[in-house]
Amino acid sequence: MKKNKILIGMVGAGQQARDNLLSCISAIEGTRLFAVCDANKDSAGYAADVFGAESYFTDYKEMLSQDEVNAVIMACPPQVHTEVASFAMDKGVHVFVEKPPTVTTKELIALDDLSKRKGVVNAVELNFRYAEPLKMISKILKSDAFGDLIYICVKHIANKPKDHFFGVRLIFPVYTLLSITTLVLP
Repeated sequence: MKKNKILIGMVGAGQQARDNLLSCISAIEGTRLFAVCDANKDSAGYAADVFGAESYFTDYKEMLSQDEVNAVIMACPPQVHTEVASFAMDKGVHVFVEKPPTVTTKELIALDDLSKRKGVVNAVELNFRYAEPLKMISKILKSDAFGDLIYICVKHIANKPKDHFFGVRLIFPVYTLLSITTLVLP
């Protein structure tokens, strides 16, 4: 890794990438956005310019063939996840993919096997797993006083980075509504 930083390539420059992923890369210590790739050249160029990438591409194979790329974040259609992730892992590039990671279970197993053979990380975005509201819900559900769970519905209302977003400090907490039905036994 050059300059001891993880250099990230982004595949997909649509709304999810622009609103949620690209803005967070600069906040992760030890990382830097190296390149953005999108089938739409204007989208790739715009995202690269706004988020400070060194370059942009319309062909993910060309981008992932750059020696500088250590990891790739994928926010592209699920139908191409397996193809892009396989190519990246074959190059020794770590993969972080938006859910769903694949279209079929067979593809998912193949990617898991490939990541183990190549010794690279293959992670799926589960951004709320460690969110405070969900940790609190988990704690409540595990308590002896709670009872047997029959139904749970969690609705996510909003989430944006709490830090700088396009140079503006935002404070948008995560709002979570929770509806739980339990069976309370005597």
